[in-house]
Amino acid sequence: MSGVFPIDPHTPEPEHGPSYIGRMPATIRDAPPGFKAISGTTLEGRVLGRDAAGHLMLRTSNGVLSIATGARPPTGSTVVVQFRAVGAAVQAYIVGVRTDTDRPAGTAAPAHPRPAARAPAPYRRSPDSPGGSVTEGHDALTRVWPALEEALAALYADRGAQPGALPHLLGRLPQPGTQLGSRLLFVLAALRRGDIRAWLGREPFNALERAGRGDLIARLEDDFTHLARFAVEDGGEWRLYVLPLFLDGHVHQIRVFVHAPPYGETRDDAHRVVAETHLPHLGELQLDTLLRRHRMDMILRTRTPLGKDLAERIRALAAQARAWGRMDGDIGFEAGARWHFLVLPGQGETPHGLVV
Repeated sequence: MSGVFPIDPHTPEPEHGPSYIGRMPATIRDAPPGFKAISGTTLEGRVLGRDAAGHLMLRTSNGVLSIATGARPPTGSTVVVQFRAVGAAVQAYIVGVRTDTDRPAGTAAPAHPRPAARAPAPYRRSPDSPGGSVTEGHDALTRVWPALEEALAALYADRGAQPGALPHLLGRLPQPGTQLGSRLLFVLAALRRGDIRAWLGREPFNALERAGRGDLIARLEDDFTHLARFAVEDGGEWRLYVLPLFLDGHVHQIRVFVHAPPYGETRDDAHRVVAETHLPHLGELQLDTLLRRHRMDMILRTRTPLGKDLAERIRALAAQARAWGRMDGDIGFEAGARWHFLVLPGQGETPHGLVV
């Protein structure tokens, strides 16, 4: 996905058609730290859905952009936003959208992904777009966490007066490295308790309170309460855990669907874990894992094929994990548009036990 790039004044006006949204003026409500909307530029972004305030959220190469607009492009589609000067202000116009249905005639429609092995599918997969179903309101927290990114920006701005708050918060966020696993477990334990302060501690909240950001504290606590509900709500034998990952200066949400049947119900007590997210350098990905007695099989799905070196590194990491657990197994790779993100609990059909 491209970033901000100069618009060509000789580019013809977009034509009306299935990919055209219209020149609807929009107001930028929330922008990533350091983001600058310059008149005469365009920006591409993938639609994440709408936040609790009804603002359209776009994942761009510059971070997550939230705008107030009446346009309703499908979640998972790619929109083109053009910035224009209107007096002293700059407004955003959605001038185009590309969806999975915008493909040449005769091209096969996406099919459902093949699971790692025979195991029940947690939730219906959306047939409409690779990005899955529409995420509105608090469901959008499974894709992006604007309040947590805003808290990081607020503590960074106040680091001169309260220097210890930002390092404390960063020390609790899961990040790539040797402590990634332990920090993810810390978040998981807090989700089960429904207490964000059990995860982040008191210092960041005290700093935000002293900075007069009680509104942001309330948003963080409300967001975490909604994320915790996914982990405890009845979804049959499935649970959804949403875990944040701090990478390249932004918070990326990882959705982890876990199927754990009662002990002894199946011959090999198979557990299925499906983890999916969107990362800056890899794009959308889904890791589908089937755990059985003494065996772990995985499929890593991406939109574009992985490079040979990266694929070999992932194979080596998977082999280390199997060796640590004293398991056999294998990992496979799939690339393309013929797989979809899983639908959230409560959206579309109810959880079922069919084999896919």
